[in-house]
Amino acid sequence: MSFPTLETNRLRLDQLSKEDSNSLFELFSDNAVVEYYDLKAFTELSQASHLIEFFNARFKENSGIRWAIRLKETNQLIGTCGFNSWSLKMKNAVLGYDLLPKYWNKGFTTEAVHRIVQAAFSGDLSCGKLNRI
Repeated sequence: MSFPTLETNRLRLDQLSKEDSNSLFELFSDNAVVEYYDLKAFTELSQASHLIEFFNARFKENSGIRWAIRLKETNQLIGTCGFNSWSLKMKNAVLGYDLLPKYWNKGFTTEAVHRIVQAAFSGDLSCGKLNRI
């Protein structure tokens, strides 16, 4: 099963890789970003690498999916979004997202979330067609 790449007018949503460790560290070391997360702000780069491995393992296990949110023009990672978990039996998922604060209030999260919800409800993901998010 290949990781689905999705696009919007301004964004490309694709798989996180080890090359994203520095950007992900910047994101998750910001207290404003993790304020409502169940983790503390990162203090070491290795934490970002482990999180990338965790997100990618969830996809391989077919238990969730997390996309990198990238600006189309520059390929810069500005956040992540996805389904923290999904149930094939119940056809539902739990959605999560995060974004670097300098990109807040510009509609990027809304754009990304609309695209992944569209993909989930149309059945374009490995979890099949979802009925509830």
